[in-house]
Amino acid sequence: MRAGAHAWMAGRPCTQDGQQCTQLHQNGRKWKAAPRRQKQTQPTLLLYLFHMILLMLLPPLLLLLLLAGRKGCHAAQQATVSVSRCAGCAGTCNEELGRCDCIRGYRGATCRTPPEDLSTVCASYGFREPAGVNCTEQPLGVPCLNGCNKRGRCLAGFCLCEPGFYGADCALSLAADGRPVLLAGSSYAPRARRPHVYVYELPPRYTTWHNALAADRPLTFALTQRLLGSGARVADGDTADVYFVPINMRGPSDGVKLKRAIRYVRATWPWWDRYHGGRHVLVHVGDPGRGDVTGDVRQLTENCTYLHHWGLHQDYKFSGWKAAHRCAPAAASLLRLLGSSQPACPPACPPACRATHFRAPPPACP
Repeated sequence: MRAGAHAWMAGRPCTQDGQQCTQLHQNGRKWKAAPRRQKQTQPTLLLYLFHMILLMLLPPLLLLLLLAGRKGCHAAQQATVSVSRCAGCAGTCNEELGRCDCIRGYRGATCRTPPEDLSTVCASYGFREPAGVNCTEQPLGVPCLNGCNKRGRCLAGFCLCEPGFYGADCALSLAADGRPVLLAGSSYAPRARRPHVYVYELPPRYTTWHNALAADRPLTFALTQRLLGSGARVADGDTADVYFVPINMRGPSDGVKLKRAIRYVRATWPWWDRYHGGRHVLVHVGDPGRGDVTGDVRQLTENCTYLHHWGLHQDYKFSGWKAAHRCAPAAASLLRLLGSSQPACPPACPPACRATHFRAPPPACP
């Protein structure tokens, strides 16, 4: 009761229906207090111990359930290969081609011959610092394509895939019918919207042996990753609209590497000759772009589409740089292909331009 308040209170015990109560008198009014509540009993010792045991056992049980789920997911990701086509392969076996892809610098049919001069091998693929670095069997912080899709071990950019999986990012395996599939055991499916892109699985000396961190313009690396993440990539080249040759070209000397890669593509897959090099996409990140390669390489790839950072529309006589871009309709062809739901056919080029753009007549449009 607050001080100075004109109120008085007197209490006396009484009994009503067996309950104790108190009569309170305030300002001449009579109040009846509510019945007193019974005291709540504390949890028994047995219940307390049960709660403690449950709290101690719950985290291990959750961990076991999580591990069991991962094990089941991993089992679903196992490739359906009973007998490998690369007996004794110490690298990654490309089950589709029967090709043993070696760890950087290793040689031989089964990739068991180590490099003779490790420092020279590492330097030639962009691993120049620190001196004496082992670029063959250490991560070195160099990223792998798509992190090997959790189907392999990343060794400084090279994916050493688990048995049955193959490819630069371990995304491929063979289904029960022998056809290649992407990300087996997952929900991956090519997107409905076209174009669909087939990525050539070249030997790693052309691709993942090179240090991705040494590239000042890693467009090829980023594009290869994006094709899978966007759902544009397909495993069957017969269903593709575009064919990507994942060579990262930066200067004139890379044209030699491209020529060798194209020679390998033509000897291994049918689509280059089927389309006379058309529908094939190349990346050149040098400033002059396509104009930075030699004339014989430009002639070999005249039906291909180049992706540039900028490039030249005409020869630059002061430096000797050659024009990279061809007729404008050819550029429009790529834009139409990337934005269309149907395979694009190259639009009509001016006669003078068409004579240099197509080595052979392009496939007829429907």
